[in-house]
Amino acid sequence: MANHATLSLHDSEEVVEVDFSALMQAIPSALPPNPITDYFLVTDKLKAKIIAAGLQNDSELLGLLTLGVVSSVEFYVRNILCSVATLCPVASRTSEMSTVAFGSKAFYDKSPYSWLLSHFDAESLADAEKIKNACKKFTGLKVTDDSSVCKVLDDFEKLCELRHCFVHCRGFVGLKASHAL
Repeated sequence: MANHATLSLHDSEEVVEVDFSALMQAIPSALPPNPITDYFLVTDKLKAKIIAAGLQNDSELLGLLTLGVVSSVEFYVRNILCSVATLCPVASRTSEMSTVAFGSKAFYDKSPYSWLLSHFDAESLADAEKIKNACKKFTGLKVTDDSSVCKVLDDFEKLCELRHCFVHCRGFVGLKASHAL
């Protein structure tokens, strides 16, 4: 990490060294659990870290928890779409013409996760419309406006709006976000 405890971020001549290799984790070698169990394992671990630190009322950590939950939901949705394409012949046929980056496929081939996840490597699924579009494009299934899935995605949209506030506005809720929320 950095050579000293306090960084002078405004000093353009300062050299900051970060050892990314020390921060990276190896690809898990064991078979991952099913998508919903995987989601709960990740989010429960995040929640436990915040509670164990006694910082559950810290707004910055709430923001980090929100980022973690949205990330977990995105991965869950990717996992589900890939599972549908594996199990359903219609979805398999729909997704077979999708292109993937060779490097992405090679990465997932070395992991316990399906290489089909490489279809979503360069896509964000952090809003309801993107998830609906990915569902239609990848599986051929349309999420209708009167479905329970649509209601859940609309609620997820609110969480994504909060994520947007934490990521881009340091936690402040601007005019657009306040209207959306």
